[in-house]
Amino acid sequence: MPTYSAYGLTIAASFPLTGLSPAPPSVVPDVVVREGTVPASLAKPLRQGVLYQAQPGEFLLRLDNIAHFWICGGEMITVERSPQTMDADVQVFLLGSAFGALLHQRGVLPLHGSSVVTPEGGVTFVGHSGNGKSTLAGAFANRGYTVLSDDVCAVSMASGVPWASPGVPWMRLWADMQQHLDGEIERDRVREGQEKYMVPLGEQFARESLPLRAVVELTVSNTDELWVKPLADMSKSQVLLRHTYRARFVGGLGLESAHFAQVMRVAGQIEVYRLRRPLAPSRLDEMVELIESEVMSADTEHVSA
Repeated sequence: MPTYSAYGLTIAASFPLTGLSPAPPSVVPDVVVREGTVPASLAKPLRQGVLYQAQPGEFLLRLDNIAHFWICGGEMITVERSPQTMDADVQVFLLGSAFGALLHQRGVLPLHGSSVVTPEGGVTFVGHSGNGKSTLAGAFANRGYTVLSDDVCAVSMASGVPWASPGVPWMRLWADMQQHLDGEIERDRVREGQEKYMVPLGEQFARESLPLRAVVELTVSNTDELWVKPLADMSKSQVLLRHTYRARFVGGLGLESAHFAQVMRVAGQIEVYRLRRPLAPSRLDEMVELIESEVMSADTEHVSA
């Protein structure tokens, strides 16, 4: 099976994963993705929603008319696709929610954010959908920064240091956001019927993990105010909990205590900031300059709750 790299993992897949970075074939895979039969339900789910069931070591994601995904032990994902489903649709949910569950199973902290590389380490922009995480990372890329991840930032602890791993080598941008970025953009739709596009990063995609330096929470106001402030320790952990990718999966996997402990360890080693911006994204250049001056060369002596 061909092998790929994403989220700090080597992935062997029985079908092509378009656009992912290839991994050396000699490397033993961390994760195997294969097509096969997926059970209709789990034996003893602790939690279940309309589309998923979860129990310790197993997660079932059922997307009728697209595919069903069975994630086991942080090592195996079985995919049973619906007839006529396009590969792109399967891949969106595989690399999104399915791998979100798998990262939780492996004890990795997945943050819902986009990350860029600085000389001192990674900086991750988190926030609710629509707050401009990808657009802001794209603006940094326009200024020559390398992008580490888009949408999901996988964070692992090693020797007491939080490390952020490369995600996927593209960004996903809504069509109306691309007008705020420079240059002609090669793009493909993320899914049919969506005005959201995959923008390849090429040489501006980071290939190696690096220490996570800071997290910036993006918030939106209906005023013209634009500011960024460092947060106190208790607020730091709250931001990481609030912006954990697919946090609702954690309880059903039986990982609430482990997840909270991981968040506290990461929060203790990084700086966390809150950025407030106007609703309109027209001040994107100002946001970049503000983050460069207040976060990337920051004195964090004065913090906010």
